[in-house]
Amino acid sequence: MEVIRLKHEWRGHPVGTIVKVSDDCANTMFQRDTAERMETENNVAIKDKLQRVVADRKLKTLNK
Repeated sequence: MEVIRLKHEWRGHPVGTIVKVSDDCANTMFQRDTAERMETENNVAIKDKLQRVVADRKLKTLNK
């Protein structure tokens, strides 16, 4: 499994989305230049950022 960032829309996911795909699918996307590989060490930073975004959205929802 590879973690990639999309350069083009793919299967309903907008540009910039980070998704986990199979190795074969990732290689095909790299050859077509539709995705870029994410370093595995960035996964922790990505998870922290997503948790902050979710927390902010929860606060905004509660304040309405």
